[in-house]
Amino acid sequence: MAACGRVEVQLNRRQLGVLFFGAGVWIATGRRTAFADRVTPDDRFFSIKKTDSLVEIEAIDISLRQDLIVGDRDTIIRADRIEIAENISCAGRNIVLLARQIEFLTDVSITASGAVPTNDFRPEERARDGQTPGEDGTAGAAGSNGAHAGNVTLIADEVIGVAKIAAMGGNGGGGQNGGNGARGPTGSTGGSPGASGGAGGVGGKGGLAGAAGSGGAGGTVTIATKTRLPMDRTIVAVNGGAPGASAQHGAPGGGGLGGAGGEGDVRVGRECEPGVR
Repeated sequence: MAACGRVEVQLNRRQLGVLFFGAGVWIATGRRTAFADRVTPDDRFFSIKKTDSLVEIEAIDISLRQDLIVGDRDTIIRADRIEIAENISCAGRNIVLLARQIEFLTDVSITASGAVPTNDFRPEERARDGQTPGEDGTAGAAGSNGAHAGNVTLIADEVIGVAKIAAMGGNGGGGQNGGNGARGPTGSTGGSPGASGGAGGVGGKGGLAGAAGSGGAGGTVTIATKTRLPMDRTIVAVNGGAPGASAQHGAPGGGGLGGAGGEGDVRVGRECEPGVR
């Protein structure tokens, strides 16, 4: 099991002010962010600033929807009021919301959990079997490691509704089963009449199982509010991802069939001439 993340709920007003004014410069990694110089106007916002790694939005009143989230970038939104209008997914990325009021509508959530693994083999999938007599099976491919979760930070005077937030590590991918070895080659045919055929050849070795991927680490969820947020209005999950399913080694190939005996007549004693008894 990968490491779990961390949940922080801040109620200190002084600390809230520091976080509020500092979060625009510092994001979860603690590294200073260089914002783009060009500001893109939008009639829903004061401004949108974009870099290769960050989207920063400033507004008065904003309804947060999935189309505002760029999948490969972190997000910072500053506004007087932020409404979480639908389920928000930012797999493995950081999201920071700073506002006087943040409201979660009914049955919506924010998810920064790690993405699904690239290589995740099903139990029935296996690598290439041996094809020619005595050929070994191919080793199985490894499952991908689970992706790490991003971090979610909410800083507001008050949070309304039920804050459902997940920052769970992604599960590891299952390994691929090893390929089965091929049956051994058939023995040679006997070289002379009545001679025994050769022994069958050794079967191919089964391929080794691919390693299962490790689970990703859980992220950090921070909720800083001026007014106390009851625990029954927060549903937070920051578990680490589970490792992938174990794979099986390939089965060895059976021994080859024995060769056929030599062909031809076998005569015992002398051959009699016609009329001789």
